[in-house]
Amino acid sequence: MEAIMMPAIVLGLTGLAMGLFLAFASMKFEIEVDPKIEAIMGVLPGANCGGCGFPGCSGYAAAIVNEGAAMSLCAPGGGAVATKIGEIMGASVEVSDEKIVAKVLCQGDNTKTTKIYEFDGELQTCAAMMLYAGGDKSCVYSCLGHGDCEKVCPVGAIKVNERGIAEVNEDKCISCGLCQKTCPKKVIAMLPQSKKVTVACSSKDKGAVARKACSTACIGCGMCAIKTNRKADDFSYTDLTSIMSKIRAAIPLGFDHHTKKQDQELLPQGFDLEEMPILKNQYEACLKQIGTLGGGNHFIEIQKDTETSDVWVMIHSGSRNIGLKVANHYNKIAQYWNEKWYSEMVSGLAYLPMETQMAKDYFREMNYCVAFAFANRQLMMTRICEAIQAVKPETDFEPMINIAHNYAAWENHFDQDVIVHRKGATRAYEGEIGIIPGSMGTKSYIVEGLGNPESFKSCSHGAGRLMGRKDACRRLSLDEEKERMNQQGIIHGLRSQDELDEAPGAYKDIAQVIANERDLVKPLVELAPMAVIKG
Repeated sequence: MEAIMMPAIVLGLTGLAMGLFLAFASMKFEIEVDPKIEAIMGVLPGANCGGCGFPGCSGYAAAIVNEGAAMSLCAPGGGAVATKIGEIMGASVEVSDEKIVAKVLCQGDNTKTTKIYEFDGELQTCAAMMLYAGGDKSCVYSCLGHGDCEKVCPVGAIKVNERGIAEVNEDKCISCGLCQKTCPKKVIAMLPQSKKVTVACSSKDKGAVARKACSTACIGCGMCAIKTNRKADDFSYTDLTSIMSKIRAAIPLGFDHHTKKQDQELLPQGFDLEEMPILKNQYEACLKQIGTLGGGNHFIEIQKDTETSDVWVMIHSGSRNIGLKVANHYNKIAQYWNEKWYSEMVSGLAYLPMETQMAKDYFREMNYCVAFAFANRQLMMTRICEAIQAVKPETDFEPMINIAHNYAAWENHFDQDVIVHRKGATRAYEGEIGIIPGSMGTKSYIVEGLGNPESFKSCSHGAGRLMGRKDACRRLSLDEEKERMNQQGIIHGLRSQDELDEAPGAYKDIAQVIANERDLVKPLVELAPMAVIKG
C-alpha cells in the first residue's frame, strides 16, 4: 500500500506546488487589458471575418485603441457599430447607413460562354485554374465558377450556381469583402445594395471579340447611359446651357464630321482591313466620323432620376455613315443574287446564305461597324463628361451602361443556333441591363431584362413612331411641341418646322409602351430630360 500511496502523495504535492506557482506567475506577469478594448469587443459582431484587415474582432479592437485604426472598418456591423465604437473612444465617426454588398459583374455562365479545355487539376479552385491559360472559358474576364469566393464567405452569402457562375444573396451578405479579395478574375465588386443598376460584365475586349467569347458580352452598340454623383438641383439653367454649348463645340451633330482626323487608336482594334474591302475604302472617313452624333433620332440628353434626382447622361448614336455604306453594299449584292437565283424575296429583305463567302464578308464588316458604334459613343461620352466637369469640376461618373440594337448575332433559342437580327428591338436576357429611350423631351427608362423566350429575349428599342418623319413635320404644331417641353423646363433646340420629325408628338406614349412589356423587362430607373441635343 505504501508503494502506491507515496507516489500519489508526491504527485499531488507537485501538482499543488505547480498550481500555486502558476497562480503567482499569472498575478506577477499579468498584462492589464485596456477596458476600452473589452468594451469594443462587446459591441463588435464577433464574425471574425477579417474584412477589416486585422486578425479577427479582438485584433481590430486592439488596433483601434493602441494603433488608432479607423473606427468604421467593421462592414458587418455597419454604421451602428461604428457609432458605438466612437462613443467608447470619445470621438465622432462619420458613418453611412448604406449597406455595401458584393455584386458579381459577370453573366458569362456555362450556357453563355464556351469551354476551351477541361480542367481536371487536383486542386479544383479558381486560383489553380488561373495557372492554366488564365482559365477554361473563352472569355478571359469571366467568372471561373470553382467557388473560391464561396469557400471564404463566413456566412454562406455567395454560391456558385448550377450554371457555373457565382451569385450573391445580398440580404445575407455582411460586407466583409473577402470574396472580392479572393476572386482571381476581379469580377466581384463591393457596391451599395441600393445601387439598382450595375453593368454585369467585366470584359475589356472590343465588341466583335467580346461577342465571340460570350453571348452576353456588353459591347455597347446603340445606346449608352452613365450616372453621375450629382443631383438635379446642382445644375442651374446657366450651368446646363453652358454644358450643352460645350458639347455642341466638341461633338459634330447631324451630317457633320470632324474637320481633322481623330487618333486612329480610338478606332476598333484587332480587325484586318484587308479582309474588309468596304471599310478599307472608308477608313480615312472613319477617322473623321468617330465621336460624332449623326442625325435622325440620335440624341444627347442630360436627365434626372424621377425618384432620387440623380443626374444621368444618355446617348443614342450608331455606326454613322460607314454602317450605312456597308449595309447598302451588301444589300445590293444580295438583291442581285436573289434575282439571279430566282429565289423568293420579300421587298427590301434580300438575303445571302451564310455558307457563302459574300455572307461571311458581310458579317465580318458588320461586326466592325458594331465595334465602331461602341467606340463612337465611348468617345462622345468622354467628351460630354469633360464638358460637365468643366462647369462642375467635382462631378464623378459611374461605369457606362451599353446596349445593342440593329445588329445581327448568333444566339441559341429553343435549342437551336440561329442568327437574330434586332431592328427596333434590343436584347433583354434575364438580368441584363438595358435602355429604352423616349423621344426628344420625353422620359427614358433603365430596365432589367426578364429573358422572355417568346420574344427571343428581346424588348423594344424605344417608344416607336406614331407618324413618319415627313408626316410629323406637316401635321405637328411647332408652337405646341415647344410649349410642351418648355412647361417641363427642358432646355432644347427645337426651332423650326422641319425639326418636328423627332418631336414627342411623333411618337407613342413611352409610359404605355413600358407598361405593355412588363413581361419582357422590369423598369429600374425612370429618367426625365433636363436638356436635350437633337442630332
